Amino acid sequence: NLANDMVHDHDVTVICGANPHQSFFKLDPRVKLEFLGMSGDQGRSWRKFVWIARAVSRLRKIFQRDGTEIAIGVWTDYASLLPLAATPKLRTIACEHIAFEDCTGFWRWARKFAYPRCNAVVSLTAADAEHYAKMNPKTAVIPNAVSFFPQTPSDLSAKRILTIGHFINRKGFDRLLWAFKYLADRFPDWKVQIVSGGSNSHIDQGFFDHVMRLIDTLELKGRVEILPTRRNVTPFYMGASIYAMTSYREGLPMVLLEAKAFGLPVVSFDCPTGPREIVQHNVDGFLIESDIELFAQALEDLMADAELRKEYGCAARQDVEKRFSSSSIKAMWYKLFQELGVG
Repeated sequence: NLANDMVHDHDVTVICGANPHQSFFKLDPRVKLEFLGMSGDQGRSWRKFVWIARAVSRLRKIFQRDGTEIAIGVWTDYASLLPLAATPKLRTIACEHIAFEDCTGFWRWARKFAYPRCNAVVSLTAADAEHYAKMNPKTAVIPNAVSFFPQTPSDLSAKRILTIGHFINRKGFDRLLWAFKYLADRFPDWKVQIVSGGSNSHIDQGFFDHVMRLIDTLELKGRVEILPTRRNVTPFYMGASIYAMTSYREGLPMVLLEAKAFGLPVVSFDCPTGPREIVQHNVDGFLIESDIELFAQALEDLMADAELRKEYGCAARQDVEKRFSSSSIKAMWYKLFQELGVG
């Protein structure tokens, strides 16, 4: 999204580590693509340092050839390489897309060295920005923009609770099943839809098996749908009336922005980062502490009241259009560029 938004005003190149493959995202044809030809597997011990040396060399050659003015490193590994690959006039920005605590091992150590040497650090959330500011005082909070804003929202008539994400333990899909179990008998027409897996999603087979067994144990067969992720997720949002997020940890979850854009009221656990900076409690959804019964109560309030769903859904669309539109987010990036001395 960022590349597509900025290409109207700048020459933009997206540099990918791995060799060419079909992108899950559609890029504006004016955006140049470069491939470093680097394997995603960085290896261990000395092999990792060989990987780093090769990546730094290839990045620097591109920066020198193109006269690059600004380089934004997305994800900790490539962001940490920027100070090593920088040319004299290059402005480097480390941009994190995961929660601060999710970075572990070698790259958690590497960013302690690299981020103070970047010209700026961008955090998706204010909560994590406090940590990054200790490494680099030039830390800005710039969230992601909503990827699309549909002209027509969901009509909120379907008796369906939606959740989308990788099928991994930290997404907490099992917590959603326990919450729904409290309500299933009183709302026999309602279903839960889990959209996960597919060719572009991660699956923890052990967790998947656990969820399937739990569906049997809670006697929710026929009440829970599990469908694979696909490129066009619009039908899932349009066919839902409530969006549920039961994650233990998040960065800044795009699915919440998308759900609000489609006018879905949200019920989310208030995990350490992410949801609280998107969901307005008692305005366009509910933020719940780690209590499954309270989560079930919030779902029930929306399931039982169509007018409340519409009120919250309308507020959700208004808020996401105001705070997370492409134009709003691009303006925040351009302000940072100007502060770094690049127009």
